[in-house]
Amino acid sequence: MRRNIRAAAQQAPIRALAERIVAGVGGKDRVSEARAVQAWVRSNIRYTRDPIGAELLKVPALLILPGHRQDDCDGHAQLVASLLASIGHPVRLVAVGFEAGRFAHVFAETLVSGRWLSVETTEPVGIGWQPARVVIRMLADVSSDAEPEIGFLKKIKKAVKKVGKVALKVAPVAAFAVAPGAAAALATVNQSKAQATQARTDLVNAQANAAAQAAAAQAAAVAPRSQPIAEFVGRYKLPLAVGGVGLAALLLTRRRAVA
Repeated sequence: MRRNIRAAAQQAPIRALAERIVAGVGGKDRVSEARAVQAWVRSNIRYTRDPIGAELLKVPALLILPGHRQDDCDGHAQLVASLLASIGHPVRLVAVGFEAGRFAHVFAETLVSGRWLSVETTEPVGIGWQPARVVIRMLADVSSDAEPEIGFLKKIKKAVKKVGKVALKVAPVAAFAVAPGAAAALATVNQSKAQATQARTDLVNAQANAAAQAAAAQAAAVAPRSQPIAEFVGRYKLPLAVGGVGLAALLLTRRRAVA
C-alpha cells in the first residue's frame, strides 16, 4: 500500500485531482485541505466490501476512474493518502484491530503542526477522529518501507507482562513434569547454586580473617618501645624498691662521714 501511494502521488491525474479539490481553500490551511480531500473521497468513492475470502486492492489511479469508484477501507486510505501526499502532506497509514492479533480497519493520517490527524472517509466523522475500543494498532509511514510500529492497548501490555512472569515461575515445574530426567537435572542445578553461594560466603569470611590478622600485626609493630621496660618494672617491683632504699641509706651514711 505504501508503494502504491508513493507512486500515485507523482502521477499527473492524482495531482490534478488534488489541485481541483483544494482550489477553494485559502492560504496554507492544511487542515482545510485535508477536510476537502476527505469530503471529496467520501462523496465520490463508494464503500464496497471485498468478496468473502479475498482481499482486493485498487490502485488510486484506477479508483478515480468513472465506473471504478468503489472499494473498501484500504482503497479509501490509499486514495486519501496519495491525494494529500501529491500536494505535500506527510501521510501515514494506521491499521487498527478490536481483538488481539487481528487488524480490521485502516485509514490515513496527515501531519499538521506536529499532530497526526486522521482523515477517515468510510464513516461520517470529522478530521482527527479515532475509533473506540482499539486493542492493537499499527503505524506505517508512507515515506519509507521501514518496519511498521505496532502498539497494544495498555491493558493488553499488562496482561502480556503478567503472563510472562507466570511463565517464568512455572517453567521449572513444567520441565519437571514433561522432560525425562528433568528432576535430577533441576536438583543438580539447585545443588550447584547452593555450592556457589557457600563458596562466596567462605571467601568473604577468609578475607575478613586476613584483614583482622593484618590489623593486629600492624598494631603490634607500632606499639611503644617502653613496653618491655614497663613489664620489667612490674615484675620486679619489690626487689627494686628494697634496693633503692638501701642505696639511699648508704649515700646518707657517706655524707655524714665526710661532714
